[in-house]
Amino acid sequence: MKPIATAAVVLMTALTLTPTVASADSPEETKAPTSGFRAEFLMDMASLEKKVVGLADAVPADKYSWAPTPEVRDVAAVYIHLAQSNHQLLQTLGVEPPAGTADMETAITDKDGVIAALGASFAAVKHAVEGLSDDDLDTMVTLFGREWSKRQVLMLIAGHCHEHLGQSIAYARSVGVVPPWSRPRAD
Repeated sequence: MKPIATAAVVLMTALTLTPTVASADSPEETKAPTSGFRAEFLMDMASLEKKVVGLADAVPADKYSWAPTPEVRDVAAVYIHLAQSNHQLLQTLGVEPPAGTADMETAITDKDGVIAALGASFAAVKHAVEGLSDDDLDTMVTLFGREWSKRQVLMLIAGHCHEHLGQSIAYARSVGVVPPWSRPRAD
């Protein structure tokens, strides 16, 4: 798939996953939680999204094929793995991934497509969490052949994102990119 077409497909997927605001009279209206685990989780994910997407944007496009060794994922593949995993882990919570999710690591390698895929995956996580109630968090689901609470699945998503943010920071610094939030501020 061509980079522009890939970015367009991912962007359209993100737009379809973005929740619409229902009228105040609508019983289906979902609101972002303001306290408790879900609110704290969403705050962490918002911070992660800002850092991951900001770092992905800061890395030059010609460095997206860089990897420290041939045996490990390159820059683009790390970001796409993170996006793909967000969608796949959400399946455990009953959220169907967008078409093409299984092939993301080979289909999306350009910077614009990667950034769009990351944004779509974070939007999907946010939408899924906003659709859960606090009681839903204790519901048990099967993942990797064992029982997990939905809360544990969300913790896995956050932990996985943090893991690959750290990896991405090391990759970025290896190609001469300072993370945007670590740059000196002009006085």
